Amino acid sequence: MHVDKELVARLVDEIVGRLTDDHGAEHVLVIGSRNVGNEIFLPSDNAANRKIFFYDESYDNQKIDRYVLPSLQINDMADLALGRAVTPVAEMVRSLLLSGKKVEVLNYVYMAHESTAPPKLYQLYSEYAETLHAFGLAPVKEVRKLVCLTNRIISEKDLKACRAGGIKRIAIYPKTIVTSLAEDYARQFGIEIQRSERGA
Repeated sequence: MHVDKELVARLVDEIVGRLTDDHGAEHVLVIGSRNVGNEIFLPSDNAANRKIFFYDESYDNQKIDRYVLPSLQINDMADLALGRAVTPVAEMVRSLLLSGKKVEVLNYVYMAHESTAPPKLYQLYSEYAETLHAFGLAPVKEVRKLVCLTNRIISEKDLKACRAGGIKRIAIYPKTIVTSLAEDYARQFGIEIQRSERGA
């Protein structure tokens, strides 16, 4: 019986590598910078067994299981729908799509303008999103419906950022001050503000 020693050595290396490599942790690459404050909230089906890397840090591309784009900007969306990439983020997304990888998108920025944009313009962006979905961009379902804001003063700007992220419920501390403009904005767009001892 002839045993191919090279094949056996490669198989042993592969098995040992799998056994010693983070015990099967899911490797997620966030296509964004950690310095920008990208908070990633993915479904918690296996959150304890997940390692998150950011694209501007060092990582082993061969070990990435999942690609996540925290926020797809309007210009990047329009460019990618036409096959162009101007920004580094769009360039990376395009490269991943061309190599057959699926990219998950947490937030489409254009959606925050649904109530203010002209219907034809909003429809155009919706069509771009559908085109990108056909290319391999997959929207992640809303995964965080409640967020705790720890600011001492909540402004309209804070609520706009929450709304852009699809957040409709906000928990704040009892002594937090909510500006009148923020209260008006919350009423206008159906954002619920809850006061809680612990915040969330």
